[in-house]
Amino acid sequence: MNNKGFAITTMVYALVILLSMSMFLVLNILDNNYNDNKELVNSIQEELDECLKTGC
Repeated sequence: MNNKGFAITTMVYALVILLSMSMFLVLNILDNNYNDNKELVNSIQEELDECLKTGC
């Protein structure tokens, strides 16, 4: 393979790696936000259930 083809292949692989790392980063951030919101909703639900049982 000539030098030009090697350089293009290297750039393509580097771009694919960068895009996949960016995608995993975004998905990780979204997953963390979902888990934080889920914990908040669960804690509110528990407080409301306790309030209904005790009559506030």
